[in-house]
Amino acid sequence: MLFTQAAARSFIGVRAFSTARVYRAELSYRVYGPEKEEAIRDPILFLHGPFGSKQNNRSISKALPKYLKCQIFTLGLRNHGDSFHAPKHNYSAMAEDVQEFIQQQKLKKCVLIGHSMGAKAAMTVALQSPESVSALIPVDNAPLNTTLKSDFPKL
Repeated sequence: MLFTQAAARSFIGVRAFSTARVYRAELSYRVYGPEKEEAIRDPILFLHGPFGSKQNNRSISKALPKYLKCQIFTLGLRNHGDSFHAPKHNYSAMAEDVQEFIQQQKLKKCVLIGHSMGAKAAMTVALQSPESVSALIPVDNAPLNTTLKSDFPKL
């Protein structure tokens, strides 16, 4: 059974009982470059930062396929832009969404490029599912567990 994004959003407020079935909505995305069969390199997935969307890396995503001969996907992570919104919002959940996207698209190995929050999500994907990641490029972030600044919650 398929849901539109609007229907999936309205489903969020419904309490799931053991007899109810919860449907996960798909991530919003854009794809640039050649058809999958014509690509000669692993696809690149761009994951945006905390205040972004799939539109953030649009310019570079249009330019790269010409030189790299690969597909470029810009993903909108959960709770951002046109992607589904859900109460659960952490790196593990975002990584699961990306892993599911990779499976849905039938991609074997991907290059993950993530900025800030997207970098943490990409690093989590690489840890949880290393067989699906051929390269990892975390931008403006590091694989460290640090304390957030005291003013972060107001953002």
